[in-house]
Parts: sequence; structure tokens; C-alpha cells
Amino acid sequence: MKPILIAFLIFTSLLKVNAQTKIEVLEAIEELGSWAKNVIPIASDSNCSSFLIRVQEEVKPHYHAYHTEHIYVINGSANIMLGDSLLKVKKGDLIVVPPKTVHSVKVNSFEPFEVISIQAPEYKGEDRIEVE
Repeated sequence: MKPILIAFLIFTSLLKVNAQTKIEVLEAIEELGSWAKNVIPIASDSNCSSFLIRVQEEVKPHYHAYHTEHIYVINGSANIMLGDSLLKVKKGDLIVVPPKTVHSVKVNSFEPFEVISIQAPEYKGEDRIEVE
């Protein structure tokens, strides 16, 4: 998909999210640390939340106690630890992360690693548990 089309789709999706939801989601994202500065909310309601995420280097191991996360790779490649499995993912791949499954990301491409992350139910920043 062309970058300009992706930008248009994100922009039009953001228009559909009410202002209060945007503020709540952005505040929750800020609490996740510096990597989350590359997280752009797309849409959110009580059923699910979607984000465009650009990972510069890595996402530390974590899990979600009650969320299912779908990760669709739109650019770049990375190694994703999903439970006990190491997945080598690239543009066009879809990864489903069940609740309580530890996962992390390490980028292995020179180009940006960008994904669409869809979490259900709605993600408000309260269901991200870091793992050491």
C-alpha cells in the first residue's frame, strides 16, 4: 500500500474518533515510555482500539491480561517473540497475540518497522504488563 494512501486512511479514521477518546488514549500511550511516541491512535470504541505503530528498535517483553492483539505488518521486518516461539515477520504478515501471552519485538530491517495493532476490547492503557 502506498504511504500516501496509508496516511489518508489514518487521517480519515482519526476524524471518526471523538476528542475525549483521543485524549484518553494519547495519555495512556504517553505512560508506556519513549518507544510509544511512535504510536498513533486510529480509532477506538468499547469493542476495540486500533493504532499505527512505528517501532524504531524494539518493544520490551510484555503481555495483556485480557486483550487479544492483532498485529498487521505494513512495512519492514522484525523478530517477534510470541510465548516460546520466535517469529520472523515481514510486510503483509498478520500475528494474533492471545491474552496472557508474553510478546516482544526486535526490528531487523533498515527500513522502519510499522504495524497496525488492533486490540480488543478497547485499550485504555491499563492492560500492559511488563515482563523482566
